[in-house]
Order: sequence, then structure tokens, then C-alpha cells
Amino acid sequence: MFRSCLLGLLGGVLATSACGSNTTTSPTVEPASTSEVWSSTLTVGASKFYSFTVPLAGTVSVQMKQLTQNGAATTEQVTLGLGSPRGIDCAVSGSVVAGASDSVLLSGQQTSGVYCIRIWDNSQLSKTTAFSVTINHPKQ
Repeated sequence: MFRSCLLGLLGGVLATSACGSNTTTSPTVEPASTSEVWSSTLTVGASKFYSFTVPLAGTVSVQMKQLTQNGAATTEQVTLGLGSPRGIDCAVSGSVVAGASDSVLLSGQQTSGVYCIRIWDNSQLSKTTAFSVTINHPKQ
């Protein structure tokens, strides 16, 4: 009984493998990454941006690690966007309203090039706020 089951199982495996495609795929390997930290302050109603270079195509992700007022964490939120520099500003292609978090707030596949992070008050700040943003991207 065991032998006939084993032969049946082996026959099923061979039949299944014969039906498949002859092409093989390699797993996508993500290049090694690096982190950049941008820290500054944001006044009520203002915006700021930071440019960075991505030397290789791959995933770019952004976290807002800190948002404080007078040295204490705040629950107020700002808008954070990822985009491309345009003159003296950053043209964002995606944004999120958020507070400080260890979570990835923005993420996407990018080609090599210059990108930027823009942060702005979305009418929620009551006073000058310190922030710290971590940008993870491929390194060369």
C-alpha cells in the first residue's frame, strides 16, 4: 500500500512539473540601504523641505520619528510629502497628515535621482514645533 501511494505521489509530482514553464525567475534583490535624518523646527503656517540623492533604484521610505513642542511630545499633526525639488520648493507626489510615529508614513519604488521631503503646517500647529524625519533609501 505504502509503495503504491509513493509511486502515485511521485507520478503526480512529475506530471505537475512537466506542465510548467521552462523559464526561471530570480528573486528581486533590494540594494543595501542607508538612513538620513532631517531635524529642524516648523513655525505655525510654515513649510520646509529637504533634498536627498538616491544613487540606485529601490525603495524609499519615510518616518517622522519626533514631533515636539517645548521639548515635550505633541499630538498635533503636520503634513509630510515625498516628491522632487522644483526651484525653491518640493513638488510632492504623495503626502500624509501624521504625528510622530515609528511607522513608515511614505514609501515607494524610486529610480536613481534627487528627491525631497516637504513638511508643512496643515493649520493644526499651535506653536513652533521641532521635528525629526528619517529617510531610508538605497546606497551605492
